[in-house]
Amino acid sequence: MKEQKTISIAERRWLVRELEAGRMTIGEAKERLLEISKDPYALLQIWRKRYCS
Repeated sequence: MKEQKTISIAERRWLVRELEAGRMTIGEAKERLLEISKDPYALLQIWRKRYCS
């Protein structure tokens, strides 16, 4: 059985802050999320709505 990887809320917020500040591109963020999601772009969109200030 394959272990499910997760990312903490703090890491999610950090990732959104990095994207919003321009220190990370969408492509770089998607690479980080490929291990935990089949659709990292959709996951990023959800997180940006939820954690963007």
